[in-house]
Amino acid sequence: MFRDILEGEVLPKVLVVDDDKGVLDTLRIILTEAGHNVVTTPDPVYALNIIELERPDVVVEDIRMPEMDGIELLRRIKSRWPKLPVVIITAFSTWENAVQAMRLGAFDYIKKPFDINQLRVVVARAAAAYDALKAGRKPFFEVGQIVGASEGMKTVLDVVERVAPTDTTVLILGESGTGKELVARAIHMKSLRYSEPFIAVNCAAFPETLLESELFGYKKGAFTGATSDKAGLFEVAHKGTLFLDEVAEIPLPTQAKLLRAIEEREFYRLGDTSPRQVDVRLIAATKQPLEERVREGTFREDLFYRLNVIPITIPPLRERRSDIPLLAGHFLRKYAKQMGKDIEDFEPAAIEKLMSHSWPGNVRELENAIQRAVAFCNTKKITKDDIFITAEPLETKTPPIPENFNLDAYIEEVDRSFVEAALRQAGGSVQEAAKLLGISVRALRYRISKYRL
Repeated sequence: MFRDILEGEVLPKVLVVDDDKGVLDTLRIILTEAGHNVVTTPDPVYALNIIELERPDVVVEDIRMPEMDGIELLRRIKSRWPKLPVVIITAFSTWENAVQAMRLGAFDYIKKPFDINQLRVVVARAAAAYDALKAGRKPFFEVGQIVGASEGMKTVLDVVERVAPTDTTVLILGESGTGKELVARAIHMKSLRYSEPFIAVNCAAFPETLLESELFGYKKGAFTGATSDKAGLFEVAHKGTLFLDEVAEIPLPTQAKLLRAIEEREFYRLGDTSPRQVDVRLIAATKQPLEERVREGTFREDLFYRLNVIPITIPPLRERRSDIPLLAGHFLRKYAKQMGKDIEDFEPAAIEKLMSHSWPGNVRELENAIQRAVAFCNTKKITKDDIFITAEPLETKTPPIPENFNLDAYIEEVDRSFVEAALRQAGGSVQEAAKLLGISVRALRYRISKYRL
């Protein structure tokens, strides 16, 4: 499938390093038939000289060799040729070393006994990515949904750039609303799978009995109500990316099947006796501390290590406050265009109000606030009065409660003021005011009657 990439060009040169002559000969035959110019050596020390002289496009190396192990060879390659893609061949017993290799910058890994098609695909992707880098172009698309200039987000985006062209499993960590799915989509769009499906599933949204059939599908008659065969999301995502959000919520029995799908690249539909092969890049995400779940016994340790090959932690918005004006501007342009409004910017007081808030709901909460502000705004600039924030701002202290304070009366007064403001901004339209307040028309009519507005 990748011969089209190479048509009309000089054959990509692949250096294979393995102390096993039988493996060297096998890899040379497979990769030569796949359209590569193959150079082999059993000596990892001599391999460095070959790289210097031959300038290969890809290095394929075993992780265990007597004179110099694959980790040390990888370190030396990356110190001298940091952009040269290195593909690691690993056995199950050396899995931890494979994870270490990925973190040191390996392009991808292939597990022994290796699948010939997987080998061809991984090496072809590595060659295509390196060719694009040498030509001064990126081997992926730019994705404009992730906005930020803080050091925390620069780190996130740097990891995205590095891991996207590989097929490495990624675990995205972060609080609710930080943009975990956006990062997963960015990885997909910057990968060579960008033209294939991106399938996202929220594992917390399904009952335990339903999640397994949703992921793996089922055969007709597998259970009551299974009147026909159904493909699961692993099959739907074939050749593409499967994003498992809230992966910590997967029940233990389903975790075991997920582990098999990752390790063996195959799975069984419910009620089926024949395994199905699958080629999927897996990205997982969670807001939960998975290490604690492992200690508690509610999450499998072996699955945790398979998912946590490349962890990406997205900092909460309160820890990257310099991104708030950039994000606010991004959402302003987005929703002004959607609503057909000519709004140019924020007034300084509006930005100050945004900067003073703690944003416990993170980017999602900020986006909702800007969307509502755009709906309220009737001028060229958003004012602080257009921005409704319900939670406490940063570094504020609750004032002393005065004598004869009545909490119900205070809440009622705040409620009334919001209703009045919404009706005023909506020009008296009950439906528009209800949308601005995020309540039903019926609930708003009740308040109008209650407050005699």
